[in-house]
Amino acid sequence: MAEATRRPEAGAAPAWEAAGVAAPEAAWDELASVVREQVSRQRWEHIQGVVQTARELARRFRQPEQPAALAALLHDVARDWPAQRLQQAVREAGWAVDPLERAIPELLHGPAAAAWASAAGWCRTGEVLQAIRYHTTGRPQAGPLEMVLMVADFLEPGREHEAARRLRAAQAQGGEPAATLRGLWQRVLEERLRWLVDSGLPIHPRTVAALNWVRWRH
Repeated sequence: MAEATRRPEAGAAPAWEAAGVAAPEAAWDELASVVREQVSRQRWEHIQGVVQTARELARRFRQPEQPAALAALLHDVARDWPAQRLQQAVREAGWAVDPLERAIPELLHGPAAAAWASAAGWCRTGEVLQAIRYHTTGRPQAGPLEMVLMVADFLEPGREHEAARRLRAAQAQGGEPAATLRGLWQRVLEERLRWLVDSGLPIHPRTVAALNWVRWRH
């Protein structure tokens, strides 16, 4: 994969991002080209599906579409990076790497993507960076954009597992849990935990905390 590209104007957010409006086509195409250079062909196809799904979810749940699309475009830019590069990006951002993340470096691809996007000047909007950073594990007190991205990552059309098909069917019918963004996000957290348990994989404490928070929040 190519090394990350730094924008010449890296010191500030692009004007279209700060305004929260749709990116000019040339700017969006430039960023998409940079992201595509960082990932495999299969990953790029996944990212395109997440962008499409994030836009649809944002419209449905009356969230800003442009930030959702930007978070989706950037969320997996670091997914194919080696462990050393992931850890370096996160540490350079001033963030700690916990023991589970050291043991399973792929858990760092969200934080590394957020760190890269900010350092390279592609994104300086806190809500977008938070969504990218936590899209794998979730977290308590998640905002709507974080929920949109995590749900889009789970439901994009390329996801062919049974849990994704069930949730897409529920979403199409408009009933529970698809009636609310919070309900969809809770279901994604539950399905992710179920898969980790069934697979015998470790569960990040943030995911458990996120599910407890959304279940018991009043």
